[in-house]
Amino acid sequence: MKTAMLLAGILLAAALACAQASDTKPGTKQESAEARPSDAGVGALYKFDLAIEELQNEKIVNTRNYSWTSELFDGKPKKDVIRIGDRIPIVTAMIGDKGQQQEQFQYIDVGTNIEYKAFVAEDRVVVELEISLSSIVQMTQTAPHGQPVVRQTKTVTTTILSPGKPLTAFSLDDPGTPAHYVGKLTVTKIKD
Repeated sequence: MKTAMLLAGILLAAALACAQASDTKPGTKQESAEARPSDAGVGALYKFDLAIEELQNEKIVNTRNYSWTSELFDGKPKKDVIRIGDRIPIVTAMIGDKGQQQEQFQYIDVGTNIEYKAFVAEDRVVVELEISLSSIVQMTQTAPHGQPVVRQTKTVTTTILSPGKPLTAFSLDDPGTPAHYVGKLTVTKIKD
């Protein structure tokens, strides 16, 4: 049985390889649709620098710096996601008969989550930025199965940047603490 399944898998892989080879003309290079948006032309490489400052009583107590590069195209939005932190299991249901119940889980991201869409428009970069900062506050005794309490501060903003010029992209208070967050974003064109 195992041999038959292995043979079927090899035959399927060979059939897929032949089908892909017949779709590509000899001597041509095929690019994936994800690698280059259709009709986008040649993109330019940009570096993004995001500094998130945490202030208390108007004094900076912490700064987190994030940098990444992205190839952007004129008028063609590109979406990327950066997640730094932990995935925490949360019990969402108990399934099965009494005495034979099993917990069903869903995972949540805790830490720093950065999602953005960006594109070039007339030598400027348009960025839609979604930032979520979250942390585990405490394990509560009243929630079933010791579910964690998660504190989250989130913002969504759209801004237009001139390359090389820093801009305050967001500024917000954390209602559960005395913290205030300021996000400063700079985009630099690295290569045409």
